[in-house]
Amino acid sequence: MLHYWRYNYIFPQEGIIFDYPEFLKFLIKQKIDSISLNPDTYARGRILTWRTEVIEDSLKEGEKVLAYNLLIHCDKMIEDLRIPRGKLRNYIRKKRKKIDSTIIEKDRQINQLFGELSELGVNFVNKIKNKKYDDFTELRDTYKEKIVDYSKEIPKILKKINQII
Repeated sequence: MLHYWRYNYIFPQEGIIFDYPEFLKFLIKQKIDSISLNPDTYARGRILTWRTEVIEDSLKEGEKVLAYNLLIHCDKMIEDLRIPRGKLRNYIRKKRKKIDSTIIEKDRQINQLFGELSELGVNFVNKIKNKKYDDFTELRDTYKEKIVDYSKEIPKILKKINQII
C-alpha cells in the first residue's frame, strides 16, 4: 500500500501531493504534517502542507477549489522554468567570459520571473492567512491575471533561451 501511495499520491509525475488535494486534506485532518520517504522532498512537502492548512482553515468549500487551482497553475509554471533555468546557468558557467550580453539579460529575466512566481504563491496564501481581502473572488482574480500575464511571457523567454543554447 505504501508503495502505491509513494508513486501515485506522494510523488506523482507532475508534482507532489498537490495533484491530490483530497489526500492532503486527509493528512491535515489526521494532523499529519509531513511524510518523508525521500529527504529531498521533505521541505517541499511541508510547504505544500502549510499552504493547504491555511486554505482549509480559512476558506469556504467552493473557494478552496479555486485557491488550489491557482496554486497548481503557479507551481506548474515554476516547474516549467526549472530545467531551462538550470540549462542556462550551466551554459553561462561553461562559457565564463565569452558570454553575449543578450544571454546575461535572458538569465536575469528568467531568474526574476522564477522569483516573482515563487513569491506570487506565497503572497497569495499569506493574504488568505492574514485575511487581507474583502472578497476572495477579487483576490483570486487579481492573482489569476498575474499568472495569465506570466504564462504569456514564459514561452517567449523559453523560446529565446532554446535558440541560444
